[in-house]
Amino acid sequence: MKKTTISDVAKMANVSTATVSRILNGNKKVNPAMKKEVLNAIDVLNYKPDNVARSLRSKGSNILGFIIRDISNPNYAIICKGAEKIARKHNYNMILCNSFGVVENEKEHIDLLIQQKVAGVAIYMADDSINTIQPLLDNNIPVVLIDSEIEGVQLPRIRSNSYKGTYEGAKYLLNLGHERIAALAGNENVFAGRERLAGYVDAMMEFEKEPLYYTGGFSKELAYDQTMEILEIKPKVTAILAASNQLSLGSLLALKNREVKIPKDICFLGFDNDDFFSLTDPPISIINRSVEQMGSSAMNILISSIRNKNTDNKPTIYLPIEINHRYSCIPVNQMGGFKK
Repeated sequence: MKKTTISDVAKMANVSTATVSRILNGNKKVNPAMKKEVLNAIDVLNYKPDNVARSLRSKGSNILGFIIRDISNPNYAIICKGAEKIARKHNYNMILCNSFGVVENEKEHIDLLIQQKVAGVAIYMADDSINTIQPLLDNNIPVVLIDSEIEGVQLPRIRSNSYKGTYEGAKYLLNLGHERIAALAGNENVFAGRERLAGYVDAMMEFEKEPLYYTGGFSKELAYDQTMEILEIKPKVTAILAASNQLSLGSLLALKNREVKIPKDICFLGFDNDDFFSLTDPPISIINRSVEQMGSSAMNILISSIRNKNTDNKPTIYLPIEINHRYSCIPVNQMGGFKK
């Protein structure tokens, strides 16, 4: 079957190919009736524009790359939702790449995006190495970092204030009288993990309490095993601070399986406003950040960088973070003891 071309669309709509091109590129200075005819022809003929070819001809592209760690994590799905809303609003298409937190996957995705002539890339990095994104910089492709940091490299970035989140979270528990607070701090090899660990440690040191933390990753399985270890510690831990939604889920499962009651036996402070945490019994107090705004803000900055070509403006935007007080944290003197 012959492939439908822009000429076929123009012929059916009784307009020039230039008019079809202007409509496809989002030009608003087009007669509404004419635009309606063109869009109808596109629909009837099932015309699919060749975006790569268009970008080569126009020396521009309407394709953006978006690289995240794990789409199965609800937070990353929400980040993507925020990003795609903004991309579509500005007539860009978005290629979503899932690295699974593996650097080699990330590098392969970047090679693909370069081949696709993307206009820019937003990335939630699997590590903090300049080597990963160097091919993008070598090809003069704008890059925005999401909750990531590369030492010595100035790039636009969006950050949730992870340090403040765990710092304020630990202080909240300390002010409730807790002294033995265990933190599931995540992965020290990435910027967000280091920031969350530092916030917790600084709060504990400020109150002259000994930090007790676990690192190694952000998986539910790891958090489950680490929580089982925490439950064996003497003197006992009275509160757990979990520094991601996946760490929170794994830890809560371990507590459930050991029949540990929250907050009577142990208090719990989670991270990120996963709907699940408001449905538990009791609802879980959380360190909350605006996850969807991370995606939308990253895409706004990326599109601005592409259109304005302002290489000197490399903003760092911190998104607000707050504690949602529910019913999983109580003063230590109101607690009982948990079962072995």
